[in-house]
Amino acid sequence: MKAYDYDAVVYDGAVYCVECLPDGVGADCASPICADSEWDSYPTCDACGCRHDYVALTSDGIIYEAHRAGYEVFEHDGNSDQGTCWADVDGEPLPAGWYWWSCQPGCLPDGEPNGPYSSEAEAAADALGL
Repeated sequence: MKAYDYDAVVYDGAVYCVECLPDGVGADCASPICADSEWDSYPTCDACGCRHDYVALTSDGIIYEAHRAGYEVFEHDGNSDQGTCWADVDGEPLPAGWYWWSCQPGCLPDGEPNGPYSSEAEAAADALGL
């Protein structure tokens, strides 16, 4: 998709697919959501619920979308003297940094933490495969 292409628009404060605009409203009356725009979350059509993931995300947007997708992103300070020993599968202490793992609310994580990463946004981007 080119930077100036779009499949969604903003009309009257709401996001719509081009095909879902209210009756009598043309795309020329709405503001396009171009592919090169940055958002804090993927815009979602108010009419049909379609998520438009062709836009870029801000670092906050990457973190939000990772959490929404069921990934927990957390920082480990490298200390194991607080009663919790974070270790890898070989028993070696985990270095300080940002980590992520798949974890649905109210459930235990689905595997070992992935990381370390230098920032929360970097860990979240890896979780999302960006």
